[in-house]
Amino acid sequence: MKKRSSLLLPLTILLVVMNSCASCKVAVNPQDTGDSPEEEETIEVEDERFPILAWRGVRTAQAKESFEAMKACGIEIYLESYGTLEEVQAVLDIAQEAGIKLFVRHTIEDMVAEVPKIKDHPALYGYYVQDEPEISQFAMLKDVVKQVQGIDRDHPCYINLYPNYYGAWREQGYAGILKQFLDLVSVPFLSFDFYPIVEENGVRSLRPLWYSNLEDVRAAAKEAGIPFWAFALTTCHTNYTTFYPVPKVGELRLQHFSNLVYGAQAFQYFNFLGIFNYSPTEVYARVKMVNEELQSLAFIFKDADVKDVWHTGATIPDGTRKLDVMPKGIASLQSGDAGLIVSLVEKKGKTYVAIVNKDFQNPQGVEMSFTGAYKYFTRKGEEMPNTDPTAKLTLDPGDIAVFEIL
Repeated sequence: MKKRSSLLLPLTILLVVMNSCASCKVAVNPQDTGDSPEEEETIEVEDERFPILAWRGVRTAQAKESFEAMKACGIEIYLESYGTLEEVQAVLDIAQEAGIKLFVRHTIEDMVAEVPKIKDHPALYGYYVQDEPEISQFAMLKDVVKQVQGIDRDHPCYINLYPNYYGAWREQGYAGILKQFLDLVSVPFLSFDFYPIVEENGVRSLRPLWYSNLEDVRAAAKEAGIPFWAFALTTCHTNYTTFYPVPKVGELRLQHFSNLVYGAQAFQYFNFLGIFNYSPTEVYARVKMVNEELQSLAFIFKDADVKDVWHTGATIPDGTRKLDVMPKGIASLQSGDAGLIVSLVEKKGKTYVAIVNKDFQNPQGVEMSFTGAYKYFTRKGEEMPNTDPTAKLTLDPGDIAVFEIL
C-alpha cells in the first residue's frame, strides 16, 4: 500500500529554476525569480516505479560524483557511448557503486563482438544501438538487434527515433514509417524525441506537431503491443535556427505529464549536462521534483491502459480529437481557451480520468461535474477529500489532476 498524505495542499506551486548554459542568459539566484522549489513531503512508492533515464553529459573523470547526483535526482538509468570497451567497463563499475544502470555502446560495428564481455555486468541495463536512424538503416539495425539479442536476451536494445517534423519522415508519412520500423526491428519499446517548447524573440511557444507526434507514437506502440518512452528537454541550445530555452517548471511538467497521459512508460531527459555540470545546475531541483511527481502517480499510470485521449480549448491541435462526448463518470467539463488534455485510463479494474493544463505559462481554471462518486488525486499522488459532485480547480502551468471514477 502506498503512503499518501490526507492533508489538503494547494495546487499552485511556483517554481522556476534556470540552467547554466554558456549561450543563454539565465538567472543565477532562484530567489530573483520567485520560483524556487518548495519543501514537499516525500511520497513513498513501494512497488511501482517508472524507468527514468538521462542522456549524456557525464564526464568519465567525474562519473562517481555525477552518478551519485543522478541517483539523488531520481534518475536511475544513464545512456552514453564511449571511446573504448575498457572505458565502458570502467564506467559500468562506477555506476554499480552508485546504483545506476547503463545503456552503453562503444561502436555499433563492434557491438556484437563486445556483448559477451559486458552482458553479465550488474550495472548493465541494455545496449545503446542507434539514435535517430535514417530509413535506409532499418535493415542494418534489424540485423544488429537480432545478433545482440541472440547473445543476450536479458538486456534490451535501445533505438531512438526522429520526431514527426523531420524531413523525410514527415514527407513520407510519420505513422507509416513507425510501422515500417516496428515491423522490421524487434525492439521492446518505442522511443522518440520531440522537444516542443521553442523561443523566438523572447516569446516561447509550443511546436504545432507535438501532440500529433504523441498520437502516432501511442497508436504505433499500442498496435505493436509494446510501451513507448518519451523525452523532456533540460538543456538550452540552438539547432539550426530553432532556439530551445532553459525549461521552466511548467514546461517540464507539460512535457512529461502530456507524455504520461498519452501512455508513456518511461521518461527521458536530454541531457544530463543541463542538470548537473560539475555541480547541480538550477534545473536539477526542478527535475528532481518532477521525477518525484511522476513516481507518485505510478500507482495509477504504470502498466495502465490509456483507452482514449481528447483535447479541449479554443484550438484543437492537428492530428488530435476534440472532446465532444464526456468520458465515463464526467457530466461536464469547462476550461479556458488554452484547453486541456483529457485521458481515460484503466488499471486493475479501476477507471481514471486525467486532465493536463496545456498552458505551460499560466494557471488555468477548470470546472467539472460528475455523474457519481469520485476520488481526486493531485500531481503528488495525494488523495484530496471531497463530498461535492462538482469540482473547481486551478491547475498550475502544465499541471495534472486525476479523478478515479467510482
